[in-house]
Amino acid sequence: MIYIDFEIIPITLPNGELKLVSLGRDITYEKKLFYENEQLKDFDPLTELYNYNGFVRQVEAFLHENPDTTCAFLLIDLVNFSYINKSYSVEVGDQILKEIGKKLKKQFGKNEVVIGRIGGDEFGICFKNIDTQEHLYSVVEKIKSIFDKKIQFSISGYSLSIFIHGGVAIYPNDGITVQKLLENASVALKSAKKENENVIKFYNNLIENKVKNYINAENLLNRAIQKNLFIFHYQPYVDAITQEIIGFEALVRIKEEDGTIHYPNEFIDLLENSHFLDSFRHWAVDEVIQKIKKWEKPVSINISARSFKNRELTEEVLSHTKGLPAPLTIEITERLYMKDPQRSKEMIERLKECKNIQISIDDFGTGYSSLSYLKDMHADILKIDISFVRAMLEDTKSQAIVSAIITLAQALGMKTVAEGVETKEQYEMLKKMGVDYIQGYYFFKPLPEEEIEKLLKK
Repeated sequence: MIYIDFEIIPITLPNGELKLVSLGRDITYEKKLFYENEQLKDFDPLTELYNYNGFVRQVEAFLHENPDTTCAFLLIDLVNFSYINKSYSVEVGDQILKEIGKKLKKQFGKNEVVIGRIGGDEFGICFKNIDTQEHLYSVVEKIKSIFDKKIQFSISGYSLSIFIHGGVAIYPNDGITVQKLLENASVALKSAKKENENVIKFYNNLIENKVKNYINAENLLNRAIQKNLFIFHYQPYVDAITQEIIGFEALVRIKEEDGTIHYPNEFIDLLENSHFLDSFRHWAVDEVIQKIKKWEKPVSINISARSFKNRELTEEVLSHTKGLPAPLTIEITERLYMKDPQRSKEMIERLKECKNIQISIDDFGTGYSSLSYLKDMHADILKIDISFVRAMLEDTKSQAIVSAIITLAQALGMKTVAEGVETKEQYEMLKKMGVDYIQGYYFFKPLPEEEIEKLLKK
């Protein structure tokens, strides 16, 4: 096809007669460049797939013409692609992207899908006209099959295994705009990244699982309340030098009638937002105080943000702790204190009126308080966060933080507890740094009441 640009020019002759002159210019080459550039706006030159804008436009056009259809949006992310670029070369990375683009186009017909490279190592696929659930699962399996075998590369003879994670959202169930569907597919993709390679997750399944988990937690909590299934396990902490048991931390559990143990991550969030929290607190405080009387050693208990705000807690604790043979330790987090420093300070000052109460700052080092607040906390104990303890053998910065916390606590007249100590190497390093107490599996895991009593008899 030839494109001509015509221009009509009027000319007046010497005799006064008016004539029209037509000039034509061949602009075929210019038009070709224009259309090529327009096309490039919608295409990725490397893979020859649609780019993000082209993908969105194509899918929007399809949905506009077929509003009653059902489509599946799949986002694919390549696992450790940045590592391949760094370890081999960008050229190898580009070849991988090209090969994947070819394989995706080869696997599906033009009328079945819209395929795009919508990010650096992210591909989007819209499966048109998904009529049954079986159809949906079959196309997803087709995608997974592409990555079951090693993809061969022509550059330097490399042969690499490429793995993916994927997330799927369904039109119109999970959204009616392309942007919303891509957003929800991205949520599913993030969840898939927590799993092994070649896992593809569905957005609607995630929502269903959240609902199921909530219902399961609610049923568990209701059973525990109705049948008094709450118990404490107690984790000892020891003197770093003598290894003598100094005290215990009370950790709540739910023990089913068949002996099944449920841990706090299964129910604690629901409990802290339930109307039962005050009753639970009364039980927990009373239970711990009975153990202090029986064992004649300090026992610590974690206090939630909602309970700590309740002034009844202060009076309840004060009324129960008179004449105890060892202190009750109230553990609060740095973040909890900083939510309302003035009120927290007042609560702690009131609790400290009793000599049998200690205040412990849990997970110290992970919050955002300034050192000026630390002197106002009137805390007796700083518990060094487990993340620093675990990292300190390999990470000199974590080691420096642990050492600084211990030195700071000593200067302020506080004791330190290192949480999560699991190895002899960690223990020896902490002892050398001057930590006061050690808590962790290296010495003791959390134990039921009867096991603690056996320990104390020894």
